[in-house]
Amino acid sequence: MQPLTLKNLRDFLMEEGRGEALCLAPDPVWDEGEEHYFCTPVGAKIIGSAGVDGIHFCQIPGAERVYAVSPMNGEGERVHPVAENLGDFCRLLLACGSTAAIEQAWQWNKEEFIRFVGEDQPDAEGRAALEALAERFSLGRMEDPYDYMAKVREGFSESDLIYPAEEGTEPAQLEEPDHFPSFYGDTVRFPPVGRPIPFQWGGKEAYVLGYGVIDGWFIVDVAFHWTNEMIDQLLKAQSWDGFEVSIDTRLAAGSPNSFRGCSVTYFPEYVKRDAEWRQMASAGRMIWHYSLRASQNWVIHRQGFRWEEGFGGPAVLTVAHEEYWKEAARFTVTAAGQVFTLPHPDGGELTLRVTAFEPEDIGEQLPGERDGEPHKLRSMGYTLSPDPGKERVRLQDTAPSDPYRGADGPTAAFIGVIGPDIAASSSLRFEVPESVTWSYQFQYQDPEKVEILLPTE
Repeated sequence: MQPLTLKNLRDFLMEEGRGEALCLAPDPVWDEGEEHYFCTPVGAKIIGSAGVDGIHFCQIPGAERVYAVSPMNGEGERVHPVAENLGDFCRLLLACGSTAAIEQAWQWNKEEFIRFVGEDQPDAEGRAALEALAERFSLGRMEDPYDYMAKVREGFSESDLIYPAEEGTEPAQLEEPDHFPSFYGDTVRFPPVGRPIPFQWGGKEAYVLGYGVIDGWFIVDVAFHWTNEMIDQLLKAQSWDGFEVSIDTRLAAGSPNSFRGCSVTYFPEYVKRDAEWRQMASAGRMIWHYSLRASQNWVIHRQGFRWEEGFGGPAVLTVAHEEYWKEAARFTVTAAGQVFTLPHPDGGELTLRVTAFEPEDIGEQLPGERDGEPHKLRSMGYTLSPDPGKERVRLQDTAPSDPYRGADGPTAAFIGVIGPDIAASSSLRFEVPESVTWSYQFQYQDPEKVEILLPTE
């Protein structure tokens, strides 16, 4: 047993990736204040970050209470006390499985909270981290986590704490993220201007839902209809590659470099797989507000720039594709000396020559290796001519790593970034593969682009 202090807890979370498993990952840069948000209380000692939307957990010097800080929430909803001390906070973790339910409990009734905890169960790594937490600090589960947190929140107001703006932080560092109208809270009462403007995007329907000036920002809301086939492809690939869009809004005559944006998904049939319950609720309000079909899947983007009196119109909305890794060819290597002709990203062809194709065992290099973990692979050396340029193309083993024996989940595939005279590593195996089929990929951007004029008067 070890005494439970902030330092000891952070040290524990940094061992063997336990912080990531519990959505409570410490990061040394937080201690310097460089990554603190406009709504992080002054002097806060950060326990760890949830790894999404800037959510983090902290204590205030001179007090034991633990707070959840959620920068993406609306005004008055960004900071919530969740535990009276570190011990109770850890007991909440043991009862809830991770910080996800702890951070969101304030907005749910007890039934919703219990349902979320039941559906958001930790994986094998999370369970192992929870067992180690209980053993390290000799702790047990919180008996009634929902009622406990409700009592801790009684009488609390964000105004009870001091924030960076109140200490004289330069307004330019605070006003833009603080006042950008997000999808959360009352700012969703944004009125559309006339009827939505339809346009086609990738052969699918899309709309400019509405635009106008809110809280000193010129805001545009844009919706894209997603089919079930698109979502199934996304889930299978576990990547947004090929679906990401770049949205830019500015005055036709130019405007300041003061831009912000956010997005929200509404996939009603997939919410159990998503577990972003708060985001779904926010998206649902947007669906209702703009009278979109609630039975369909939508991704809604909000983008805008700082608006000042005297700006003239019109504004221009530009929608384009983001770059992503696109597979251009596959080839199978069985021995050194093989030569393959591949497409060059700029057109034409390039030649890949295999200079080595050797077995490798990286078992001793794996930190915290568990029994039943694959650690054998093929390392391939090669050259390319002409050189396509650093980090423009890459190789990836098309086969996934062998799954753990006796544990949940697969291991991650190794990726080799292409360049002259370097090696690419295959996925991990229990037995060294005789051959490897590689996916050759390069950075690609679909040329489709849409520009829409938005009158501002």
